Amino acid sequence: LHPRPPLPGKDTGTRDAEIVLAAGDVTASPHPTIVAGDMNNVPWSETSELFASLAKVKETREGRGNYPTFFPGVPGLSWPLDSIYATNNFELLAIETLDRHGSDHEPLYAALCLTDPDPPYEEQDARDPALNEEAIEEVQEGLEQQAEEVAEGEDETMTPEAD
Repeated sequence: LHPRPPLPGKDTGTRDAEIVLAAGDVTASPHPTIVAGDMNNVPWSETSELFASLAKVKETREGRGNYPTFFPGVPGLSWPLDSIYATNNFELLAIETLDRHGSDHEPLYAALCLTDPDPPYEEQDARDPALNEEAIEEVQEGLEQQAEEVAEGEDETMTPEAD
């Protein structure tokens, strides 16, 4: 997953909507799932927490450290924009950042072991209806922002027309 980064002076609505929509893909799948990528968002943001709650996934670095991946090498000015989320079918064996190879991000590496390919449904797995409402609001805000940007000719998600 790699939603577009927020633009200076612009709301993050379209990025947030992309992240929340991805949660729907995870919940629609009956399979153990890993979601990884440059989320252009920190794992403690409201959007990331909503994504994790809706998708029923855990951020692999949770409780293990920060592992900043963006703007590496500058203590205090680096933050974790890249994430690896996994359904609870997986056990984390190792996590670390690796050396950059020409990127402005350090790669985030996680070794995961599939421990339960088909866990039983548990009552606590049922989604909170309030989360669904929050997700719908987040997506609607993102769509509204994108419509405004399209009207202003600023939507970077659109492919430029050829001359």
